[in-house]
Amino acid sequence: MAEDIRTRFKTSQEYKEMKEERDPFRKRIFFLGVLTSKLKESGVNTILVGGEAIDLYTAGNFSTSDIDLVVDNKSITEKLLNKFGFGKQGNGLWFNSDLNIVVQVID
Repeated sequence: MAEDIRTRFKTSQEYKEMKEERDPFRKRIFFLGVLTSKLKESGVNTILVGGEAIDLYTAGNFSTSDIDLVVDNKSITEKLLNKFGFGKQGNGLWFNSDLNIVVQVID
């Protein structure tokens, strides 16, 4: 079941656009919009913190290597990341090698 969802995501127009985006900042922001939208549909509240919050505030003038998200349901968030092709690396870090995006989930 999760593999079917992962396959659907990897063949979606959104995923294709993310992979084609060369600017890392724009790619992370696009992904963040998709992720938080899906989390909201699942009733999960999120807050962007850390370097990515500063990166967004400065319109890409502060470089960071990961997206730090505070969530009120870590389980749903991690399941969704898995469906989006992310693998858990440890310490709450999730990595998608196709997109070269790292997400840290904080609860």
